[in-house]
Amino acid sequence: MAIKLEITQEEIKGVQIIGIKGRMDDVSYPIIERLIMRLFDNGKYKILIDMKNLEYMNSAGWVVFIGNLKQMRDHKGDIKLCRMNDSIYDIFKQMGLDYIIHTYSGIEEGIKAFKKNNT
Repeated sequence: MAIKLEITQEEIKGVQIIGIKGRMDDVSYPIIERLIMRLFDNGKYKILIDMKNLEYMNSAGWVVFIGNLKQMRDHKGDIKLCRMNDSIYDIFKQMGLDYIIHTYSGIEEGIKAFKKNNT
């Protein structure tokens, strides 16, 4: 079975923007996890996940973000999310993750939040 996940990455104002398109599930989540770990290993601790084109995400996907939050925050960074569609955002809220991970309506807003919070 082909992995139905496309990833883009760029840096804007010191923030790593990771765009995710497709499905983040048990098969594809390791791709994102490896990317986040590689960024961490390279001293890139400010990560904004652009979820505009993410169609589906299961619990394994959420674990990738939650599991890497502490180490990013320990290095004065963070993982923030932006542009979630309504169905994914509903699950995000139902799981209570809105108290743990910061979300934003747009990329610029997310980037500004890193400067504002110095994270």
